[in-house]
Amino acid sequence: MLDHAVNITGAGLPPGDWQQRVQAVFRGCFRQLAEGLTGVAPEAQALNFSLIKETRGSISLQMILGSAEGFLKLFDGPGGAEGYKREKAVLLALAGQGLVPEMISFSDEMRFVMTEWQERPFEPGADPEQTARRIGAWTARYDAAAPARGLQGNWYTYGQQIGLGQALQSIPRAREQLSAVPLCGEVLSHNDAAMHNFLEGADGRLLGCDFEKARFKPRGWDYLKAHWSLLERFPDKAPKVLKALERGFEMSHRGMLQAKELSVVARVLFCAQAVTAANRKETGSWQ
Repeated sequence: MLDHAVNITGAGLPPGDWQQRVQAVFRGCFRQLAEGLTGVAPEAQALNFSLIKETRGSISLQMILGSAEGFLKLFDGPGGAEGYKREKAVLLALAGQGLVPEMISFSDEMRFVMTEWQERPFEPGADPEQTARRIGAWTARYDAAAPARGLQGNWYTYGQQIGLGQALQSIPRAREQLSAVPLCGEVLSHNDAAMHNFLEGADGRLLGCDFEKARFKPRGWDYLKAHWSLLERFPDKAPKVLKALERGFEMSHRGMLQAKELSVVARVLFCAQAVTAANRKETGSWQ
């Protein structure tokens, strides 16, 4: 049974037609969903859904059945098949590591994942330096646990591969600095450091979520993304916040990556992206 829904404050999206989308996928299967959530045959209670986020590609929902709660993400829209594969792959690979919410169930046929519900919201603005330390530590632990494979080269050659070559030529010492930092393989990276993609675990641990953008990227890529995200979120506190990110990463990382080197890479590539964006804007103004 699908009861009425409640929009979660701050989702930023109108309710749209998400109820119809959920009905279309799960019609006739709500009893099985309820049993998956509780682990037992459901009693005569309504299975309620509360909307968290709706996009063209997916719907994120809170499931409530009596006192039981869970998180369900349905990939029913354009690009949903690939997003589902990435999300499922990360959640399964990191099960039991204390880095992501634990999986309850999933379905390849209906393209959904169900995970444990996390009650406490993550509030990054409450203490920016502590937030940065925690994200640095999470990023280091994630790098060690996620699926990985070999990759050779250096950050300068990689910058060229991702379309920043022209911009790097205009930045003093960019080639020298990036060429000095080798690539240490690649890992299935989170690839999305937005602050709303972290949760507070019940035991106080930081948990990552939303892995539909996950890609194999050079080790350290998530550190770069976190550096850029924190810089944009706390520009007036950048020196202390970015130093805290370094400390958090260094305290938890076990491997060849060096936070100070990655910070140099992050700064150079951030500038290169800004130059590229400015060039595109300038070119567009003449067209």
